[in-house]
Amino acid sequence: EGKVHIVEPDLDAVVRSTVASGYLRATTEPERAEAFLIAVPTPFKGDNHEPDMSFIEAASRSIASVLEPGNLVILESTSPVGATEAMAKWLAEARPDLSFPQTAADAADIRIAYCPERVLPGRVMQELITNDRVIGGLTPDCSGLASTLYKTFVTGECVLATSPRVAEMAKLTENSFRDVNIAFANELSIICNKLNISKSYGSYEELYQDPDIDIIYNPLPNHLHIKTTLKASKHGKHVLLEKPLSLKAKDIDPLIKSSKKNKVIIKEAFMVRHHPQWQWIKKFIKDGNIGNISSISTVFSYSNKDPKNIRNILKFGGGAIYDIGCYPTVISRYLSNKEPKRAVAAVIKDKKFKTDILSSVMLDFGEFFSSYTVSTQSNLSQQVTILGTKKTIVIENPFNAAPSKPATVVVYNGRSIYRKENTIKTFSLVDQYERQATVFSDHLLKKTKIDFDLEDSKKNMKVLDATFKSIKKGTWVKV
Repeated sequence: EGKVHIVEPDLDAVVRSTVASGYLRATTEPERAEAFLIAVPTPFKGDNHEPDMSFIEAASRSIASVLEPGNLVILESTSPVGATEAMAKWLAEARPDLSFPQTAADAADIRIAYCPERVLPGRVMQELITNDRVIGGLTPDCSGLASTLYKTFVTGECVLATSPRVAEMAKLTENSFRDVNIAFANELSIICNKLNISKSYGSYEELYQDPDIDIIYNPLPNHLHIKTTLKASKHGKHVLLEKPLSLKAKDIDPLIKSSKKNKVIIKEAFMVRHHPQWQWIKKFIKDGNIGNISSISTVFSYSNKDPKNIRNILKFGGGAIYDIGCYPTVISRYLSNKEPKRAVAAVIKDKKFKTDILSSVMLDFGEFFSSYTVSTQSNLSQQVTILGTKKTIVIENPFNAAPSKPATVVVYNGRSIYRKENTIKTFSLVDQYERQATVFSDHLLKKTKIDFDLEDSKKNMKVLDATFKSIKKGTWVKV
């Protein structure tokens, strides 16, 4: 029927359309195929927590009867070291008429490999495609054939291990690393309690379940935004969520639904909209002081070449456009109260990171253009120029205005290009992050009107979607 029994963004739509088109169907009996992927539970059993391999064995013996020469069998379950070899043994016992890699090497009738699934709930549809995969075949030919299969849909790297045992250990190490960190967080929580540190949590789940917490600020990496915020909202927590809200505009729909269902406020944390300089500029333009906007030009850059930094990890939503290109996008929309009609972009990517490190984008608002250049591997620089038909505004500290230093805006009168011969407006010290937090709190405490809702965030994300689509197509793309 095309229905799924779990809650996973976009999965239901994909399954439904795939079933309707005839590419996916469920059966209770194994059928002939070119490749078989085994993904079954591998629980523990007994007091010693020994791995229960019975599900893998049952699955292996069930497909054995339909195996044919040239077939590929891949085990995806998180399994103990040696599980793939055990699977090959069970298959060989069930089909003595066929040859297997453990005895016939690359001349075997059947190829066998191990490639563990690597996804996080809430991001399955994205991570199935973008995550790197580690593949260990019983022979090099088995590894190569398995890699060819995964490369038909995986955009991440397919890393070939020297054996299934290496791949199995890699998966167990990954899981153990996660478990060790959870255990460490739990220990810190116990220590904090003993030291009378009033609030500490061993996990996000503990934070969500604390009845004394009303609002959560979520600064996690981009790819975790939707999953963690959905969990928080289900526990009745209001969330100030770091920008960009998601990696796709459509991913915001579950947040909109959850916000309404659980009666919580979820807002995107663009602190710049709360700085007095931008609020002044917006009114200055609205009052007609610069005439009509002709263009908005932005430069925003810094230097970060750390391969472990989340801004340089593609699957985490790294890259210049996601990290800082969202600022000139939101500011252009904020100042004009308009939405761009189309976008065009060109980028240079880091050869190793695969993220965009230098990107130039132009947004067509119909009556004016907004263009920006952002970079993660240039010098530290920020400036916004708003060209009007009468005057020009230059914002010298547009995005990361320090709370300890005044922000300055220069209004050029259209008669002189020299700074000192024009109007320099200085804004007193202010913490734009504190102002953002206060506004959010006032929504709850004083019932103030929500200024920027999730629909606004979705509109901003649609512009970024069009920008990335333009990069692939090499032409203008409609927003």
